[in-house]
Amino acid sequence: MASTSVVHGASGRYAFALFELARDANLLDKVEADLKDLRDLLDHHSDFALFCLSSAIDNDKKSNVVAKVGGKAGFQDLTVKFLGHAALRGRLTLLRKMIRDFMTLMDSFRDEAVAEVTSAVALTTAQSDELQAKLKASLGRDVRIEARVQPELLGGMVVQVGSRLIDTSIANQLTQLQRNLKEAR
Repeated sequence: MASTSVVHGASGRYAFALFELARDANLLDKVEADLKDLRDLLDHHSDFALFCLSSAIDNDKKSNVVAKVGGKAGFQDLTVKFLGHAALRGRLTLLRKMIRDFMTLMDSFRDEAVAEVTSAVALTTAQSDELQAKLKASLGRDVRIEARVQPELLGGMVVQVGSRLIDTSIANQLTQLQRNLKEAR
């Protein structure tokens, strides 16, 4: 059962309200998919992201535009109404945080941990499955992997689950070696 204790602030209140409405309407998975698509839209269309952040644009206009965007994207009516309401209240500046908080509520609802995995190259399916199995055994609950590629790591990976961080990247090992060499002088 998700609770407000896992999210905070205005974005958490909005996310929790949407979560409750979606749960009551049996639309949690569909609203979650809408919000993932919306997050991708914000990530890949800077004009839309800037539009949402702009204080120079009237909230009524923002509400109309996000309703049209949501409608064209095929979002659930609940998601479209939520976006319109957030726009009217001048809260689209918190949209990314609302999406993140909604995802946190979904993870809590599913009793699922999220492992943010950053590697120098994309993980293969076999590597991802093996890592997921090891994390599940270690944590004692299901784990969802959010993978990112960061070539600057040179090799290895960085895994973060909650406040736990495991950094086995070559870049980190080189930094530690450099620090040790400086201390040895």
